[in-house]
Amino acid sequence: MEKKLNFILIDDDGVFNFLTQRVIQISNIASKITVFSIAKDALAHLAESKENCSDIILLDIRMPEMDGFAFLEKFIGLHCLHTKIFILTSSLDEKDREKASVFLPVKGFLNKPLTIDKVKEIYNS
Repeated sequence: MEKKLNFILIDDDGVFNFLTQRVIQISNIASKITVFSIAKDALAHLAESKENCSDIILLDIRMPEMDGFAFLEKFIGLHCLHTKIFILTSSLDEKDREKASVFLPVKGFLNKPLTIDKVKEIYNS
């Protein structure tokens, strides 16, 4: 894997964030990993500057204050045209998968936990 990617991880679970960061680091595909536990904070960061856009966003659906779907609705209006979003969730609800699939930046729906094989899938997408 030659090119390293910038990641943004958005999830309200600190333990999950730590473990996900480790899997990405072990996979050796990231040049930068930025973590947000609040989706609104991630949106504010992305809206600040085009340089804040990342290659990949790993997004949880179920979060307090702003869930993943509300994040997606607001994200569409931003300037991050090249960013690919992967839903990374514990939800097994097929309705969540269908709802996420209508957002163009969403390139995949993955179940937690993140594994090295899933990271390779993201990298090759």
